[in-house]
Amino acid sequence: MAAVAPKTNEAHDLGTTNLRWGTVYAGNLDLDGNLTVTGSVTTTVSETLEIEDATIKVAKGNTGNTTDFGMFGQYVEGGTTKYSVIFRDRSDG
Repeated sequence: MAAVAPKTNEAHDLGTTNLRWGTVYAGNLDLDGNLTVTGSVTTTVSETLEIEDATIKVAKGNTGNTTDFGMFGQYVEGGTTKYSVIFRDRSDG
């Protein structure tokens, strides 16, 4: 199998201007440095997410107090799907 090795001068990209790669599949990927992912939805499928920092920032652009924000977890109790939530509703503070 051929390897993908972009040049270090940033003059190369995956795909062409008219035809970008939609999905890139990889086994293990080790990165050294910063990773920026852009788009409206980012999905990570893993059993454990480990974050060394003690704080997770959500609603980053909420400077006008216009966004509800929070986190939730799903669990099943007695055959019923339930949710546990940490949430802030902007309308009631």
